[in-house]
Amino acid sequence: MENIISLITAIISLVVTIFIGIYQIKQSERMAKFEKRQDERDEKRFKEEVDSKVVQFVTKYHQKIGLLPLCLMATLYDRYRPYNREMYLEFNALSDTVQDAILESQGLKIPRFKENFYGHCLKLLNDYLNKNFKSDINFGLYEGGKYLFQAIEKYGSKKTEYERISDKISDVIYYNTDDKKRIDGLFYEVRDLPCEKLCDAMVIIMYWVAYNSDDNSESENYKSWIPPYGEERIDTMEDMFLMLLLVTYLKLGLK
Repeated sequence: MENIISLITAIISLVVTIFIGIYQIKQSERMAKFEKRQDERDEKRFKEEVDSKVVQFVTKYHQKIGLLPLCLMATLYDRYRPYNREMYLEFNALSDTVQDAILESQGLKIPRFKENFYGHCLKLLNDYLNKNFKSDINFGLYEGGKYLFQAIEKYGSKKTEYERISDKISDVIYYNTDDKKRIDGLFYEVRDLPCEKLCDAMVIIMYWVAYNSDDNSESENYKSWIPPYGEERIDTMEDMFLMLLLVTYLKLGLK
């Protein structure tokens, strides 16, 4: 009799154990499905929030959307700098995910450089100048590019004289067919300018050098990303400095 009772008890215990196991499996499956639905809802909500911020930004700045590549340059140079353009400030306040979504919405897929971006661009310029001109052209990058640095940090809000200086550049280029003489002539033209104008001129000359380089076989693909086009304008030395970083990165940095 005792053996029968023990057997029945064991069977009941086994059945209960199996039942509890099945219940736990079902409960785990329900929890997994719940968590998956929750993750999907969160992902959908996050995507909707990103899309909303993209629409807000693009709509607000649609007349100046051609400056969007410069917004990314502002982030890569110094995200926490108090830029003069509201567009740069607002872009910098957005997460990388939203920034990338804004860029992608306009067909821009510019890789991010995570380290010292300014130092990287200076090195690209310096290497290109040393390779191609073999001349005393480091005046433009004197003391770690101090004239370029001062152009944005000290005179960023000042108006750039891009058109006037570009005319000088055109004259020098027209009368000199040799690249070495061209670059020497450019520095000779501006070396005695007051500091503010000299900084502006150095940025513009370096921009000319980078824009007209042919180191990158893919460079033609990036030209359409270089402003200005449409209704936007390059007004300040801050804008011009970011333009320099853009063309340097796109034409000398992306291989």
